[in-house]
Amino acid sequence: MPNMSFQHRASSLILKYLQQELNDAEQLELTAWIEAAPEHKVLFEELVTGDGIREELNSLYRLRKELDKKIYREIPEARKVIPLYKRSFFRIAAAVAFFTILGSAGYYLVNRNNHTRFVITASDPQEKRFKNDIDPGKYKAILMLAGGQKVILDSAGGIIASQDNVKIRNDAGLLNYESVEIGSSTEVSYNTLTTAKGETYPVKLSDGTMVWLNSGSSLHFPTVFTGNDRKVEITGEAYFEVAKDTTRPFRIKKPGDSFETEVLGTHFNINAYDDEAAVKVTLLEGIVKVKEGNSSTLLRPGQQAQVSVPMGNKERTISVLTDINIDQVIAWKNGLFDFRNADIREIMRQIARWYDIDVVYQGNPSGERFKGKVSRDAKLTELLKILELNDVRFIIDGKKITVMQ
Repeated sequence: MPNMSFQHRASSLILKYLQQELNDAEQLELTAWIEAAPEHKVLFEELVTGDGIREELNSLYRLRKELDKKIYREIPEARKVIPLYKRSFFRIAAAVAFFTILGSAGYYLVNRNNHTRFVITASDPQEKRFKNDIDPGKYKAILMLAGGQKVILDSAGGIIASQDNVKIRNDAGLLNYESVEIGSSTEVSYNTLTTAKGETYPVKLSDGTMVWLNSGSSLHFPTVFTGNDRKVEITGEAYFEVAKDTTRPFRIKKPGDSFETEVLGTHFNINAYDDEAAVKVTLLEGIVKVKEGNSSTLLRPGQQAQVSVPMGNKERTISVLTDINIDQVIAWKNGLFDFRNADIREIMRQIARWYDIDVVYQGNPSGERFKGKVSRDAKLTELLKILELNDVRFIIDGKKITVMQ
């Protein structure tokens, strides 16, 4: 067999490795090369933490095979031996060859010793890229009572506690605060309902207001409303159907934030996740006043107020959008993903919350927009297979999802 230069051999081993065609001896040879010098390990680390490699790998591999066949068929035998060079040149040439061939299309998994274990490319079939599946979220939450006691809520029923003349029940996946009578005590107890990623839960407050919590959200509220108004605090996202009370407005705040929404009786959605660019209040029915500092605006049905996140020393502003698709905004509450003109990062934020996953990106996602509806009851692979009908690929490895475009 003709001799090959160092860079040619390293490149050949790496290409075969990416195609998972290495035999045991070649695997040992490649491992020895990785461990032979710090520079080799650095190359792997840079590839792992950099943009990675793209889908041209397979075509490059096939082209390499065709070139090898043509060279060995047409060049005389005596001229097929490529001379070896000094070791210092070897490393430089190997590095150049390494980055040239692996400059696009792959995904590496490494162990704590920085040894490559296996590689998955965007062109691999789904059976290989989807190492496991993940179930959708479920009806579940944690209720923290006034005394600090935590109660795990699911479909189980029964009375949980009694506070401030209110019976707290959990019936068929609905937390219900039933007022018995208003006591003479002026003290008010506060409860907090919290959903983790992959959880959602509804609650009926003591005044009859219904609240649906989306994943990764919380609602801090009194067991019974007293005084001249009704106040609650929210993080994350929630849909409200506020019970009418012409004498006591219903106020919603985000903890530690100047943003506030005030209503009398209405249906609306609040999206106040910390990883979103703005707090969004979308009105379905009634009238809502959105306040930010000294500014305020009134919303009509079908409108959405966006309170921007401040940049630098700039003040927060309120903008009103009128071309809002209500069904899309509350799709989560109705058990759907509804993507309309959404980019991949927006989509993956929603998916990450519902499936309780971590999302990483290989390379810079394109600005391509997606449109479609998918049930939130679908398993993760079902949803990702639909997205892969477009120019995007995913790798599932436990709770980690890698997005490649």
